[in-house]
Amino acid sequence: MIARHAFGAAALIAMAACALTPAPQSSAPQAPSEAVAPLVMSATSLGPIKIGMSLQEAQAAWGKGDWLVEQGMAADPNDCMMVTPKGEASLWVMFEQGKATRFTVMSDEGASSVKTPEGVGLGASPADVARAYPTAEKFGAKYGDPPADDWEAWLTPQTSGYRFEVDKAGQVFAIHAGTGSVTYVEGCA
Repeated sequence: MIARHAFGAAALIAMAACALTPAPQSSAPQAPSEAVAPLVMSATSLGPIKIGMSLQEAQAAWGKGDWLVEQGMAADPNDCMMVTPKGEASLWVMFEQGKATRFTVMSDEGASSVKTPEGVGLGASPADVARAYPTAEKFGAKYGDPPADDWEAWLTPQTSGYRFEVDKAGQVFAIHAGTGSVTYVEGCA
């Protein structure tokens, strides 16, 4: 009988030890985090899309399916057109004479994590723009009532830069990056 109790006690101790022992770790590599890095929009690129690419080159570089083409923004759609990748309502790419000339991100078209290389994104303040681009100049907004305004920051004067549209609440709601076409206020005009 004592042997039976001793065996039962030993079994309980062994089971308790197993419960306290951590399970062996798998030697299989862990999957990387699924966090998505913000898309960077510079005066020369939007992620993999570069200023000067054709629509076909841009679509191939983007590699995420079809694009929606908004024609009729100019008298001749082959002269200027705006396109957006399907599912990316906040992003626009302008093509003039068949080449990408401007990238646009707008908050009124949907949420976006797009940022400039200097970290300015939608929702930034004019002070954020001025800190990131010390030579930026403020202009009155074409369609917004004060204190809404536009800020232009040229990396190469009138050739390569940004225009930040600020709403009357004092937040950036649109960023345009690229060639001199960043100054257009109505699509291709």
